[in-house]
Amino acid sequence: MEKARAAEKAAAEERVRAAEREQAEAARKTQLAEQALQSEKALAVERMFAAKQTIEVRKAMAEEQAQQLGQMPMQAATPVATASTVASVTPPGPGQIKPAPAKEQLPSNPPEPVAKPEKSNQGSRRAIIIPCLVLLALMAIAAGTWMFFQHSTSRQRAIAKPAIQPNVQAQLRENEYLEKGWQAEAKQILGEFLAADSPAGKAAFSINGSELLMTMEQFYGPGRIDDSDTPLSGFSIEQLPPDDRKRGIFMMRYDQPPQFEMRDFFRPLAPVEVERGLEEPGILLATLARADNFTSEPVKVNVFFKRTPDGLRLDWESFIQTKHRTFRGFTELANPGASSVFRLFVVEDVPEQGKDRTGMKTYRMVDPAHKTDSARVSVPVDSEAGRALSILNWRGVKDGRPKTRTATIELEWTKGMVPELSVKRFICWEFLGIGGQAVDTTRK
Repeated sequence: MEKARAAEKAAAEERVRAAEREQAEAARKTQLAEQALQSEKALAVERMFAAKQTIEVRKAMAEEQAQQLGQMPMQAATPVATASTVASVTPPGPGQIKPAPAKEQLPSNPPEPVAKPEKSNQGSRRAIIIPCLVLLALMAIAAGTWMFFQHSTSRQRAIAKPAIQPNVQAQLRENEYLEKGWQAEAKQILGEFLAADSPAGKAAFSINGSELLMTMEQFYGPGRIDDSDTPLSGFSIEQLPPDDRKRGIFMMRYDQPPQFEMRDFFRPLAPVEVERGLEEPGILLATLARADNFTSEPVKVNVFFKRTPDGLRLDWESFIQTKHRTFRGFTELANPGASSVFRLFVVEDVPEQGKDRTGMKTYRMVDPAHKTDSARVSVPVDSEAGRALSILNWRGVKDGRPKTRTATIELEWTKGMVPELSVKRFICWEFLGIGGQAVDTTRK
């Protein structure tokens, strides 16, 4: 059983480690993809900046060319104007009789400088349009490069981050809770339960607390409740089998061994013969010198938790039974007609008289926390309780072995001159309210 638990625990840990490794690998790939994206972004920005500088340089060159082309027609027109002004100012000489040809050339010469500005304007337009086209082409290339790298990085992210299905994530969280997550919640609930000083405060953190409130008030009485003798710091985690944890059942335990009360620890000195074991101590010496007379009783408390829609809740009845040892008090002192419900370990045992009684089976009932608190109870085979407990019968069965199970049973002291302890009602297997529910044991 322990090997199976260890193997299952090791397998669960291996699955958790594998999931952690996958997450770490995915995170590493994501980081690499983000670094590549940042480098590509920086490269694209540099390219755009270089293109912008190139465009500005070409634009400046185009403006210079346009200015040069605009100055050329002005220089060509200047000599004509100068010649005309000279001709008009210079007086005619005696041999110069033909001034008209100079005037006739004026209409024919102006068309030539008029055509030159049109060509220069066309060149300036071309010088502006070409850089604009180059700029648009560079911007288109940069945008395409950006979109390409954006798409490639998104694909890398999709590959680097494998999609974890929601049900797998929920299963991982559930496994983590069943392994260790419940412990913090259980400690919080138990601390608030121990701190509560009224039955209503205890009921708020108990399973079926509203139904048990009246029973709590009868048990505690009107005074203030004090559970300081079992502080939260003394409780330890008890890891139940995986099957119980999957059903939402958890457990904590308080175990304080017997302690010596030194103020009362004064016993008579035994003779050397008694100390060495040569002689038996007398009745008076044995009674007064027993160490058990000077020690406090051990305190053992079992606290069972059940997972409910409102969170973890503890079983108040098993808490009271184990802490106050109510099972021992009920079985040691006969009280005819009294009955009470207990959560117990049950196993078939031999009869007290050593002889089997016809139609009867004997079972030993043991407190789950105090193994020394036990009682043997005879149960009729044909009774409802006898039929329910028959699955534990091993005496008289070939190769039979004792089988112990947990059960919730109502015990009763019979009425009569010699009261006997009997099973009044078999309620259910396991502990009622934790892992078991009341069953119908009537004959069909």
